[in-house]
Amino acid sequence: MINHLRHPEPPPSLARRKAYDGCDVREQLYGDGRGKCYLCEARVELGGFEIDHLEVQHEDPDNRRYDWRNLYCICRSCNLRRRKNTPPGGWLRPEDGPEGRLIQEIKSDEKATLFFCSRSADDREATNTAGELQRLHAEPSAKTHDLRDAIVTRLQWVQQAEKDLLEAEMSPDSENPDAVVRRREWLRTLVSRDAPFTALIRSRVSHRYRDLLD
Repeated sequence: MINHLRHPEPPPSLARRKAYDGCDVREQLYGDGRGKCYLCEARVELGGFEIDHLEVQHEDPDNRRYDWRNLYCICRSCNLRRRKNTPPGGWLRPEDGPEGRLIQEIKSDEKATLFFCSRSADDREATNTAGELQRLHAEPSAKTHDLRDAIVTRLQWVQQAEKDLLEAEMSPDSENPDAVVRRREWLRTLVSRDAPFTALIRSRVSHRYRDLLD
């Protein structure tokens, strides 16, 4: 989960309490969420993602259904598997600084052993959210297996891009003066906030290239 910028004003159809899934709502959620599921950070299509109520509607339908701060862009897999109740202490919202409150790491390259936890034992929102992310990424299912495979593949791309960039940096400038620039921009693209699995992938970016993180 990465930090999101939430547009301050709700889209018109939501403000009028006409619908929480109107075209204007979908477009704003998609843009605010950088075209990714807010939980697993997999890419989603504008016309193919689902809208999640972070605090589910049945708990307080009058106040939750049309609450702009309660709606998020989510993939179908996560929406089917996520908990449908709010735990004591609540959930951490993407616009409330998850990158500073969660530890999100890839522990193993080949098997994509993933690790999520709160940076503070007293942070209930972060603790609840870390537990949910751990479950969504580790439960034994075909969807979870596919997700881990996608994360491993993405990590391999980043590692190869780092290797290629290092080789270009170590080669004589006269050999290919533009190679370093091109490879730095490719690595920057792979680890940008718009890329899939940003929070996890960034945990494995070498210190040499952390200046490329936006």
